[in-house]
Amino acid sequence: MFYRPLFMSASRARRLHAKPFQATLLIVSLSAMATRLVPADERPAGPKAAKTTVALIDVKYVLEHHPGFRRAKEELAVDVKLAEALLALRKGSLQKLEKDRQAHKRGSDAYRQLDQLLASELAEYQVQAELGRKQFARQEAELYRVAYQQIRKAVDEHIAQHGISVVIRFDRSAASDASEPEEVLAMLNRPIVAYDAAADITDEIVRRLSKAAPPQVTERPGPPSPR
Repeated sequence: MFYRPLFMSASRARRLHAKPFQATLLIVSLSAMATRLVPADERPAGPKAAKTTVALIDVKYVLEHHPGFRRAKEELAVDVKLAEALLALRKGSLQKLEKDRQAHKRGSDAYRQLDQLLASELAEYQVQAELGRKQFARQEAELYRVAYQQIRKAVDEHIAQHGISVVIRFDRSAASDASEPEEVLAMLNRPIVAYDAAADITDEIVRRLSKAAPPQVTERPGPPSPR
């Protein structure tokens, strides 16, 4: 029977302790060599290469440069001017009716008849003017609603193609454009202080909308008829 000695020589102890250390050095060397052999474009991207998923859009700018929306607003403005012109004609008729009434003696049959007619015409004029104002206001609101839906659709298509997860509304006008106190205050309250120009998708959305049909409104108010 052989017994292992309780004590070993110093040289043998050094050899035994050196083997694990040499194995560790070998593993580190192989790992470094493998890293050098992997092409740079196949290595995991660092934090700086992370894809941006937030985009910015100036909705006011988009509306101002939306070709279809601008044409629809111009057509609405023509309708408003026509209605105002016809109301002005009817107002002139009311003024003439007032002069005719004043030409008669107060209390006379002619005066009473003209007074009743003037009251009726004036009430109808006021009702028609108010109805026209409300109709045009509804039509303008509908134009904005349809245009905003078109903007949303264009944005949805863009973010689906480019992997964007969030789109934030902002004002991209230059800070130097602010001159009035209200404008300066609005500039100071902007939530977006600085941004990368690549995050601004405003021009791209305008380009997409240039190919879209103009907003359509089903209700078109008729101008008041002159009397």
